[in-house]
Amino acid sequence: MQCPKCESGLTRSKYLGANVRKCESCNGMLLDRDRATKLEKRVNKEVEQLTREIETTAATDVLEKIRCPACRNRMKKVRVEELDFHVDECSNCDKAWFDGGELARLQLAFEKTPQTEELNKMRERLKGMSDEERAEYEKRIANLKDLGSPMEQAMMGATKELAFRYWWYCRY
Repeated sequence: MQCPKCESGLTRSKYLGANVRKCESCNGMLLDRDRATKLEKRVNKEVEQLTREIETTAATDVLEKIRCPACRNRMKKVRVEELDFHVDECSNCDKAWFDGGELARLQLAFEKTPQTEELNKMRERLKGMSDEERAEYEKRIANLKDLGSPMEQAMMGATKELAFRYWWYCRY
């Protein structure tokens, strides 16, 4: 397979444990679209690492359509609004092409969300717990009542509401 940007050969590589095809010349990466979505939300790199990766591998985003390295069909440009760049996606073989640094930019944006910041704070708290504190924490989690999925909760609420209305109707 050839790089759609610089025509160099793509090599098999790993990115955060996922199989990708990488261009060693321009740092572009080809991977399955669903794998790209999972990698975006993977919290395995520090913010400093992601920032360094963006600075050292960033490529300029162009609007010209490229051919998919896997099937050679034209790829469509999908704009990532909040980050102001385009990901090239192949609707034929379900692959995505990321120019150098773009996948790291997606991950960095995810790292900066309030939910991820809260998750990282919780991880730090867990690292600092003594064995006794951790055992107490795990015991409390085990004792939490399982409320089910949001759908199960909604169904249970609706069932209780109907039962109450039936009871109220039958009373009078």
